[in-house]
Amino acid sequence: MAHHRVIRNITSNYALVATSGLITLVLTPILFRYLQPVNFAILAFAITASTLLAILDLGMASALIRFVSDLAARGQIAELRRLVSTVFFLFLAVGVAASILVATLSGLVASFFHLQSASSGSAFLVISLVGSSVAFQLPSASVRGLLEGLEDFHLANAADIASQLARAFATLLFVYGGLGLLPIAALFPAAALLRLAGLLFVTRWTSVPTWPSLGEANWATLRRIRGFASLTFIEDTATALFSQSDTFLVAKLLPLSDLAVLVVARRFPWAVSRLAQQALWVAYPIVSSAAARGDLAAMKKFMLISTRNLLSLALPIAGALFVWAGVILRLWVGKEVLSGIPVFRAFLVFAVTASLQESPLTLLYGMGRIRFSAGLSVVTLAGAVGLGALACSRGGLPALAVVYASIQGIVTPLLCSQALRLADLEPAQWLRKAVVPPVLAEVPTVAWFLLSYRLLPHTAYGLAISTVPGILLFFGLLQRLVSGSERQPWRTRIKKLFAE
Repeated sequence: MAHHRVIRNITSNYALVATSGLITLVLTPILFRYLQPVNFAILAFAITASTLLAILDLGMASALIRFVSDLAARGQIAELRRLVSTVFFLFLAVGVAASILVATLSGLVASFFHLQSASSGSAFLVISLVGSSVAFQLPSASVRGLLEGLEDFHLANAADIASQLARAFATLLFVYGGLGLLPIAALFPAAALLRLAGLLFVTRWTSVPTWPSLGEANWATLRRIRGFASLTFIEDTATALFSQSDTFLVAKLLPLSDLAVLVVARRFPWAVSRLAQQALWVAYPIVSSAAARGDLAAMKKFMLISTRNLLSLALPIAGALFVWAGVILRLWVGKEVLSGIPVFRAFLVFAVTASLQESPLTLLYGMGRIRFSAGLSVVTLAGAVGLGALACSRGGLPALAVVYASIQGIVTPLLCSQALRLADLEPAQWLRKAVVPPVLAEVPTVAWFLLSYRLLPHTAYGLAISTVPGILLFFGLLQRLVSGSERQPWRTRIKKLFAE
């Protein structure tokens, strides 16, 4: 992948994250107050359930990226188009069937999770409306897989940004117009359809222009990705269920007001994790290429650089959010969510370790060696459900958050260990070069956050005065630890910090 294309893809990824983050920052407090906690929780539950339906791609979306990249590199364009068309129409059929199934079962789901009585009968309609998005989300996944496999992330991100902005603007209009929960829920399938149309539209500008055609669909092409897709299906399904299972546990075992608090408390930690992971999302084809060449040196370098960069992005932001948690929640949503401070902090710890695991996962996926991670994901999910249910019954929402953070804290080192072994990288070298520098830089940074928290007013102004110098302090210390104290051109320092 050319250097300029890497930069373009990473930049567009961050543009997508910035857009999503801004929308979340603006809409969350508005919807929390406008819908009130119970209806806000019901909408959040429906969105989570809809998101989980992405597992119906059977692992083919992730596999498609890898095989599109391979076929394009080999010049097998006709086979590439047949594969994309087959997966697209398969996903379209499965998506339509799934949306019908969701509508049929929505009443049972609402009753099982005690949502129906709390919402005066509208919960099943909300679940049906939001769940119908899957009819467009699944075929969209195949088109995005095509674009990512061709290394055209910027085109996919442009379509996603447009659909997210359209839904956010329409949501604000609905709120301003006094419309209720159901019209707001109906925006989700509309936005999903708009996204699918946008993704199809931008395919004309790819390096291999491809438009899914039913005439080109050939079920025999699925044999090419069947083996890898079966493992990615297990991995992706278990990972998705683990990341969202806390929502279902809280909806089933705790009051809906707790679910509303959980949704709010997870927003910033989720953003930290996504922000840190963006640069790695474009690395998958690069790692696959290195693995195909048997280039262990490139894979070692990837593990060192990606680990340090992930920690460098996640640690200072998480540190500031951890110390100023109460102020952030109060200013952002209101005093009614201050009970979520322990949850907010626990999920920040979760976010840092979840960010770090993307480095070994990207390596394992790129090498096609995901059997270990797939098995670990299943064990993780089983442990989270069992221990999470026990935590809910014994300690409520804070205990549940601590359990999830602890489980993630165990899983990430195991994945790192497996990746280091496959890359033939000594753990001591990895710790010394990739982990220790950002951790050492974090210690005085957190000390500054704690000191400034005690001295500065607990306002947006105080938060800014604490956070900005703290993050600058972190990167100044990290640069010294990585590049040394000798005078060097700033370009050299930046290169050593992020690319060596």
